[in-house]
Amino acid sequence: MKELSNKLLCELIEKLNNLYDSEKSKLPYGANVIDELHAGENAHSRILRLLLQYTNGYNYPVYTSFIKLLSQFCKDIRTDIANPEFSNEENRIDVLIKERKASPPYAIIIENKVCEANDQDCQVERYIESIKNSGIEPKDIFVVYLTSNGDKIVSDYSFTEKAKEWLDVSDDSKGRFIELNYKYDILPWIEQEVLPNIAIREDLLISSVRLYIDYLKGMFEMRANEKPIINKIQSTMKEELKVKSLEDCINLYQKANWFSNNCSDLLITEISNCLEKNLYEPLKAAFPDAEIKEKEVRIDRLSFIVELPEWKKCYFKLETDHDYGITLKDIDKPISEDVRVRLREIFPKTKKYKENNGWPVYKALNKNILTDGSLEFWKDVENGEVKSFFIEWIKDAIENTKGLDM
Repeated sequence: MKELSNKLLCELIEKLNNLYDSEKSKLPYGANVIDELHAGENAHSRILRLLLQYTNGYNYPVYTSFIKLLSQFCKDIRTDIANPEFSNEENRIDVLIKERKASPPYAIIIENKVCEANDQDCQVERYIESIKNSGIEPKDIFVVYLTSNGDKIVSDYSFTEKAKEWLDVSDDSKGRFIELNYKYDILPWIEQEVLPNIAIREDLLISSVRLYIDYLKGMFEMRANEKPIINKIQSTMKEELKVKSLEDCINLYQKANWFSNNCSDLLITEISNCLEKNLYEPLKAAFPDAEIKEKEVRIDRLSFIVELPEWKKCYFKLETDHDYGITLKDIDKPISEDVRVRLREIFPKTKKYKENNGWPVYKALNKNILTDGSLEFWKDVENGEVKSFFIEWIKDAIENTKGLDM
């Protein structure tokens, strides 16, 4: 195999990109609007929840077939379906299914990593604990770890020993922890089980599901009209790099992975520098007495808090993959109901969150600044749009909450 230097790899990537664009332009026009949405994990989770909760009379044909799919991986999966409740982002869980009327009640937690988002510290453990605290026993809780193509493995710092114990995971058994992926599990299931089970009168839903199937096939380069392009790209790679054997291909894969990992590290460094210059420093200049704390940055996520001297019980918090707004410093020290009512008058677009979630002002403006996994967010940081948004938002919040016991 031809020696793969970084310079050669960059040149080859450029050549293959040009080849792909050239060949793609020759295809008949067949735009799929979902391609243009650049759907992240939150969007995929909402689509999955929408499909699962589909009812045909009093039955849940899609959810029933999903349970059948899960039974292939977990013999203990509960199959009694009475009155399932489906939600997104309840206690930060991507998709949550609860069967409170079953005996005993059970829950299925779905953690969606289709866009390869990093695991968070104690993430699986925290999700199980939140359901356990709602009255469902650990023995009746199931966790589905849903990835893109099965390559991503859950980390030990997310799937802790306590979480494994709750789910009866051991060296010999996966217990109630189920690993699924979109390419080999969800896509075939939607195409072969979901679509045929939708009533013919549901023409809009049928069209939407067909679009989503096409979108997923495009994501995995499985569209029939794109296969010749992929074959041509692979042939060009073999020719350019003189790949003659499986060993050559393995070496190529390892070096490309090394290059990709270093690109990720470089991107994180550049993002961090951009944040300091174009967000944190301007925020500090606008609010000299504020403290900017708990900064966390990943390629797909930014989080931080802004503590203001005017607020004793609350601070401003941003988590780009989930939430932003005014949140409690300590949920055991809530603001008064009078203050909460006043905040709802001040911020009429605020979603009504449960008290124990601690968000008295949540996504109060129409503008959506959550990343949903898109790298375009970082360009908005660099050009100053994100900075301007937050400075305006926080200034308004300070002005409008003067005199309130915040």
